[in-house]
Formats: sequence, C-alpha cells, structure tokens
Amino acid sequence: MVVRGIDGIRRHLAGQRQLSVELPQNNRRQLVYERPPFTVLDWFAEALGLTGLIGGIGYLLVNYALLPNSIPMHFSSGGNPDRYGPKSELFIILGIVIVIWLTHELTARFLGPLEAWSVRVQPGKKTLNNPQFAATRSFLLWLNAELTWLFAFIFYETVRVGLGRGSVLNEPVLFAFLGIMGVTIVVYTIILIAYRPRRN
Repeated sequence: MVVRGIDGIRRHLAGQRQLSVELPQNNRRQLVYERPPFTVLDWFAEALGLTGLIGGIGYLLVNYALLPNSIPMHFSSGGNPDRYGPKSELFIILGIVIVIWLTHELTARFLGPLEAWSVRVQPGKKTLNNPQFAATRSFLLWLNAELTWLFAFIFYETVRVGLGRGSVLNEPVLFAFLGIMGVTIVVYTIILIAYRPRRN
C-alpha cells in the first residue's frame, strides 16, 4: 500500500523517467535548456507556504503591542518556559524565518536550468525531462510550507503564553508538525533515490 502510494506520487511529480539519448559533440550548441512547469501540488505548496508566512507575521504584529517587555523565548522538553527575553527578539526569529523562506523559494524557482535536469533538443523539439528536477523542486516547496507553518505556530504559542493565556507550550501540536516534516523528508528521499541517474 505504502509502495503504491509513493509510486503514485512519483508518477504525478515527474511524469516519466529520463530518456537516454546520445548527442553528437557538434550538436551540443543546439541544446536549449528549460524548466518543467509547476504541478498543481507545487502551486498548492507555494500558496500554503505563503499563507503561513503572512499569517505568522500578521499575528505577531497584531499582538506585539499587547505583549509584556519580557516574554518566554525558549521552552523545556516539558513545554515549560525556561528562558525569558525581550519581546524584540521575536523580530530576530522572524528575520530568520523570512531568510529561510526566501532561500527555499529562490532555490526552488531558479534551480537549474542545467543539462542534467531538463534538456530540449533542437531540431525536433523533443523534451527530455529528468524527474529528479521536479521531485527536488516539489520537496523544497513542501518543506518551505511546513517550516513557515511551524514558525507561525511557534509565534502563536509564544504570544499565547506571553499574554498569560496559557502556561506551557502545546507539545502535541509541535510534535505533529515535526512528524509531518519527517514524513516529507523520508518520502522525498525515497523518490529521489528511485530517480537517481543510472549509467547505461
């Protein structure tokens, strides 16, 4: 069941396996590089990540003035605050989140184009798609979405505890986020290994 599910994701993401074509050396200049288009799942991950980023920033800005000057900045393994700091530190965390999001976003959008990823051969307009490209890009987009929602959750919990609406971090939800990210990493690792280049 799991194997069939992973195989279905692989087919959806990458379409078909890379074709193996030998090109004469004098035809190398005829290569035109391109990126395969985004899939529906790619666009959904893109929208999900952007929503989490905007939601987290908005929630922090709306509640920032209500926070006391000293708020919990770290939680123990039991979810209890074990370090307090100035609320301005939240903007440092926010800056880190934005840098991570931008790094993954730009990498996913501008990864390639390289001959090893996607090649269009002219004349004939025959496209050779390497499924590793599509899978790598989808992996970055989904990981980006999950990271932004994880940090949005951390902002929410920090504000909640800082305002006295709770006393401990909601660990079950935190572990759920980490579990989802772990599953994403494992699934895409299997996919990328399955699509690794093979020597003829």
